[in-house]
Amino acid sequence: MARTSSARFPHARMSNENTELIERFYRAFQNLDADAMTACYAPDIRFQDPAFGPLHGREAGDMWRMLLGRAGDFSLHVEDIKSIGQSATAHAIARYTYSATGRFVVNDIQSRFAIRDGLIAEQTDSFDLYRWSRQALGLQGWLVAEDARSDPHQGAPCAENVSGAAGGDVTQSRDIDDEWLETDAYGGFASSTVGTQRTRRYHALLLTATQPPAGRVVLVNGIEAWLETRGQRFPMTMQRYAPDVLYPDARANFLSFDTEPWPTWRFRLDENKTVIAELFVAKDTRETVLRWRLENASTPTRLTVRPLLSGHDYHALRRSISMPPSMRNACAGVLMPICPASNGRYEHAPDWYRNFCYARERERGLDFTEDLATPDVFHFDLDRTDATLILRATAAHDAPCETDALKLADELASREKERRAALGSRLARSADAYIVNRSAGRTIIAGFPWFTDWGRNTFISMRGLLLSNGRYQDAESILLEWADTISEGMVPNRFPDSGGLPEYNSVDVSL
Repeated sequence: MARTSSARFPHARMSNENTELIERFYRAFQNLDADAMTACYAPDIRFQDPAFGPLHGREAGDMWRMLLGRAGDFSLHVEDIKSIGQSATAHAIARYTYSATGRFVVNDIQSRFAIRDGLIAEQTDSFDLYRWSRQALGLQGWLVAEDARSDPHQGAPCAENVSGAAGGDVTQSRDIDDEWLETDAYGGFASSTVGTQRTRRYHALLLTATQPPAGRVVLVNGIEAWLETRGQRFPMTMQRYAPDVLYPDARANFLSFDTEPWPTWRFRLDENKTVIAELFVAKDTRETVLRWRLENASTPTRLTVRPLLSGHDYHALRRSISMPPSMRNACAGVLMPICPASNGRYEHAPDWYRNFCYARERERGLDFTEDLATPDVFHFDLDRTDATLILRATAAHDAPCETDALKLADELASREKERRAALGSRLARSADAYIVNRSAGRTIIAGFPWFTDWGRNTFISMRGLLLSNGRYQDAESILLEWADTISEGMVPNRFPDSGGLPEYNSVDVSL
C-alpha cells in the first residue's frame, strides 16, 4: 500500500524557542524522519508511553526508527502546542495502517515534554491502549483488553502482549525472560529466552529425540558468544549464575528481537555497526542453524562462540565430571556424538562453566543449578564474511561433519522459509510445531517442553490442529499409527520417555 503523509499545525505560532523545538519534532514525525526526531532529544532522553513503557537514551530513537520504518498510509494532525517555562504539551492524532495486521488505526495522543538546554529531556505520551489494541489487533486485541480489565492485578495490556498477539516485532518492551521455541519433526526442539539466558533445564540449542518423539536428550545447552573490535569486547549472550547473578550483561547493546521468520536478534556495537544473529531448526534434518551477520563492516571484528554441552536426559541436570576431549565426542560415551559444521576457525579449549542458575526451576521448587562442559571454541572474522555454526547429532544426521557450512545453512534456510510460507498464517505455523513423526506414522505432541505424545491429548487436539486446517492425510496417519497400539479396546494414554510398553492409564482416551 502506498505511503502518504500529511500534517497541520496551529496557525497561532508561539515565538519562544521551546515551542519551535516541539514543532520541529512533530514536523520530523510527519515526514517519518526518525533521525530528525531524535536530534530534538537530549542524549539522556527519558520517554514513556502505555505500549513501550519507559525507554532511556538511544532506546527511544530505536523505537521511532522501528515504528516509522513500518508506517503505512500515515497522517498526523497536531494541535494545541503550549509552552510554559521549560515544559510543553501537545495534542496529536495519528492515523496509519498497523503493519502486523493490516488494520487501520486512529490514535489520539496527549504528550507532555520537559525541555533542558534547548532539547527534549523527557517525553510522556498518553493514549487509550485498550482502544488501540482493539483497532490494531481486532478480536485478539479486544480479548487482551478485556482480560486486563477483568483482572485488576494484571493492569493494562503491555506492548509485549499486543505485539506478540499480532506476530510483530518484539523490541525493548519485551521481557528478557520471555521464551521462544523452534521444533523439529521428531519431537526435538531448541528453546531459550529473548535475553539468551537459560531459565529452564529444558532450554537448549540441540535437544533431540533418540526414540522419536520420546527419548529426548540435551546435547548443546547454549553458547557463550562475544565480539571484539577496536579493543572492546561486546557480549552477545547472557548467563545467569547462582545465587542470582546475570553475567555478562548484553542489554546495553540489545536493539530488538523478532520471531519472524525465526528467532532473530539485533545488537548495536556503535552508531554505525549492527550485528544480526539468527537461529532456526531445520524441521526435517533436525539441525540447529546459528548465523551472524555484521552490517556496515569497516574495521576488523572478531566473533567467538563457545558451545556449552551436557549430554543427559532432558529432565536431568549435569554436575562437572572429567572433561571430554572434543565437542564431537563430548556426549558419545553417554548418548551420541555431536557433529558441528562451521566456517570458523576451530580451537581446542576445554573448560567447565559451573553453577548456572535456572530461575523457573527454582520457582517450581526443583533443583536448579548445573555445570556445563565446553570443549571447543569457534572464531570468525565477521568483517570478512558471515558466520555460521550448524549443530547436529550424528545419530540424527548421517552427513559428514566436514561440509561447506555457509552453503548448507543457506540451503536449509531457503527450504525452511519455503516450508513455513506454505503453511500460511502464524497460527498454522504454530500448530505445525506439535505435529511430529512416530515410527512410520504421525502423532501430536501434548505440550512443550515437558510432554511427548499422550493419547487423550492427541485425539482431543486433532480436530483443531488437523481437520480444521485440511490436513486429512496427517490425521489418517495418526489414526493408523495409534491403531497398532490398541489393546482390548483401549488406546494407550502415554508412551514412556525411555521407550518400553505403552501405558493404558486413562479410561477416556478411546472415547
